[in-house]
Amino acid sequence: SFRELIPPLEERMRGVRDFVENLAPGIKNRMRIIPIGDAYGPPGSPDSKLNDFDALVLSHETLLTGKRLNEHRVKNLNMEPLTLLCTRRTEPHGMSSTALRRMRKSGIRTEANMI
Repeated sequence: SFRELIPPLEERMRGVRDFVENLAPGIKNRMRIIPIGDAYGPPGSPDSKLNDFDALVLSHETLLTGKRLNEHRVKNLNMEPLTLLCTRRTEPHGMSSTALRRMRKSGIRTEANMI
């Protein structure tokens, strides 16, 4: 399993906050970083107290889910679609759960599973 290679949620959320604060310091008091426990998370909730969002920042790996979320908001919740902002991975050795699953499926060995 590659589970041990993925940092804990709190660490990943802190990394996102630090990244955004460095990129756009003026936005830090206007952003919320929220873990998602289902397909659409709070932005897909019918509860207006939970789904008060203007935009989502997504990776290219999660962009399709963002598009599905917007369809859900428009068709099922009678809400406006969110602005979807897609980030581009720039680090040469980025690690994501999707990349780890692909590596496992293709049989690529990493240092972690060779030890």
